[in-house]
Amino acid sequence: MPGEKLAQPDARLTREGADVSRKAALSNSVAELESRLVAAQQATEQEYWKLRDVETRYRRLLDASAEAVLTVGAEDLRVIEANPAAMRSLHTAPGRDVGRA
Repeated sequence: MPGEKLAQPDARLTREGADVSRKAALSNSVAELESRLVAAQQATEQEYWKLRDVETRYRRLLDASAEAVLTVGAEDLRVIEANPAAMRSLHTAPGRDVGRA
């Protein structure tokens, strides 16, 4: 009615409304972070399987080669790995850890 004052909002209700708003924003932020984490985990797993596939193909090619192939460390010139043909050329028993003294 004219001349009636509008009731002032209760301060408690205003605080509760702000709390609800903050909780909703926080919930949305957490959901977004969870979504990004899942996407990053999936991308990491895909990269892992790609790398594993490349390493498997490399190992098969190295092992199948009739030519002696050595991988040597640049700093100390130690043999890091050797294929079976290289092991035969070096007169080293298969399965011996070539890179260790």
